[in-house]
Amino acid sequence: MNHWIQYKFRFNDDPVNSDWWMDLFLIDTAFRDIIEKHKPELWRFHRRSGKDSVGHQLSLLVYTDRKTASKISMELVDHYSIRMLAENNRIKSNSIEIMEPGIEKTSDANWSESLQKSWPYFACGTCQMILGLMADIPKFEKPKIDHTYEEYEFLHNDMKDLYTDNASHVFIHHISALFGYAPIKLRI
Repeated sequence: MNHWIQYKFRFNDDPVNSDWWMDLFLIDTAFRDIIEKHKPELWRFHRRSGKDSVGHQLSLLVYTDRKTASKISMELVDHYSIRMLAENNRIKSNSIEIMEPGIEKTSDANWSESLQKSWPYFACGTCQMILGLMADIPKFEKPKIDHTYEEYEFLHNDMKDLYTDNASHVFIHHISALFGYAPIKLRI
């Protein structure tokens, strides 16, 4: 039986001015390696930062069985990119959460049941697109924290610009078309 498994990494940075490059570094290395190896039906990552007890946190959520979840957990903790950030005091903590069975368990409980069950496919597709956008950055045999910082900070800025310049058409326009251009109540 599949569950959503959430692998959480809390960063040791200022949550108001987060080092977003660390998210992209882990997504492009550790998360990509896990997804390519295990090929889960559904997966996504979640980025957040706030002035609260959680702070800056990146999560990988995978819809899988407990046996595979255990393997993924061991592989993540042993992954070179996670070890590198941990050794440089960039990761404050990591944890794993196994949710109750049900594909809708990572969706907003205020949504309709059909939207809760469909949304994970949208989230997975969006995350696949992010991996595709990041695919062309240079890879290093043995990354060093300073060099990695520069490359992924540059990537973060490029990704931000790409989103700022294209989001209204790429995302809002096209999803609006799928729903027949119905008016929306936009909350951010």
